Amino acid sequence: MINWDLPNVHELTVTVPAEAIDVMGHVNNTEYLRFMEQIAWHHTTELGLGWDLYQRLNRG
Repeated sequence: MINWDLPNVHELTVTVPAEAIDVMGHVNNTEYLRFMEQIAWHHTTELGLGWDLYQRLNRG
């Protein structure tokens, strides 16, 4: 983990599967965005803002 000089940093380790790597040897942009969505949902859940709350509030 990185030692951030910021309060309340949220970190989640993501394993990049081989199929997410493009022909240039980089993580494909669409896969990168998929990881960001996964991390964002994990963060909101950790804050107590799970999907059931979003549904009750009719927000998302």
